[in-house]
Amino acid sequence: METSPFRANLRCSHDEWFALQGLKRNIVMPVPGFSAAPDLIVATDMIAFYPSRLLPNEKVVPLNLDTKPPKFEVIAVWHSRSNHNPIHMWIVMQLRSLFMSAA
Repeated sequence: METSPFRANLRCSHDEWFALQGLKRNIVMPVPGFSAAPDLIVATDMIAFYPSRLLPNEKVVPLNLDTKPPKFEVIAVWHSRSNHNPIHMWIVMQLRSLFMSAA
């Protein structure tokens, strides 16, 4: 399973990491976001990279790896017409306070 709302080719830095381990990914299905992953994982034999910030989750069992895959950047995007919207500005402040301090 690949979580990628924007990538049509489904290639990323993890492919290089797998190749270094002598492995190749077999992407069965793309999903648009991490919120869909637990339900698919529990109903199938698939595995997925899943952000540790979203744990614990009763449907997901973490696997400890000897070699860690590369980190990836999570971004938020929006149309510039929202820049002065009070609700949008509040959400951006919340995201910054949650994730900028963890960087």
